[in-house]
Amino acid sequence: MKKEDLLSVLFFETFAKKKPMCFVLKGLSMYPVLREGDALTVKPIDFHEAEVGDILAYQHIVTKKIIVHRMVQRETRPDRNVIFTAPETGSRLVYDRPLTPNEYIISRVIAIERGPKKRIDLTSPFNILKAKIHTYILTHFYILIRIRRKFYKIIDKLLRQDSGRISYI
Repeated sequence: MKKEDLLSVLFFETFAKKKPMCFVLKGLSMYPVLREGDALTVKPIDFHEAEVGDILAYQHIVTKKIIVHRMVQRETRPDRNVIFTAPETGSRLVYDRPLTPNEYIISRVIAIERGPKKRIDLTSPFNILKAKIHTYILTHFYILIRIRRKFYKIIDKLLRQDSGRISYI
């Protein structure tokens, strides 16, 4: 059995038991918030519990693919509720396919472990407020996100060129 298939089975079983699970992130669609190799702790939630700003791990019932993106909008339609998510990388904001209640299994990312010593609790009031502000900026001022990314690239380039001359405090 492939690793991806095993993770899908575990994700489904965890959701059925309503218990948190931990898995290692693969991919860069949420960089710089999430990095490849981060250990994510996710907690299964009901569809209506998801809030704007949450980082959701969701699995399509048919394809079994697990995706981790940020919830940016909820829309109530006459026939159903819909959740919109988006990755945080790229030159512009691209919404994912809308999530509908009967097609997806949804979990909320509640903690990020980066390396042996850094743990970020996403359920703390400070981090919840920070996520809501970040999402507002992501959806309304995504030009600022692009500028921030270009700034990071310039800094990275300068650090690589001047690595011999930079002293760290």
